[in-house]
Amino acid sequence: MGIYQEQLLTVKEAAAKYGLSYWMIYNNIAHEPTFPAINLGPKRNYRIYEGGLKDWLTRRPASAKTKNRFVPSADDILEDLGL
Repeated sequence: MGIYQEQLLTVKEAAAKYGLSYWMIYNNIAHEPTFPAINLGPKRNYRIYEGGLKDWLTRRPASAKTKNRFVPSADDILEDLGL
């Protein structure tokens, strides 16, 4: 299917359909150049290519899936500081 024939989802629709948070979607739009989204206007009027999102979710590296989800304990911090 060509890119122009693909279903476009709003951020809200994509979040609900794929169990993602709005923050995750907007963060990837801003920082991940391979995220399959377009901006249709000046006020965060984004649309996500549904097929592209499916592919992106399965292709992204394992490290990206857990990135920023680890919250260190006080013991971890002290250990990193050598204390």
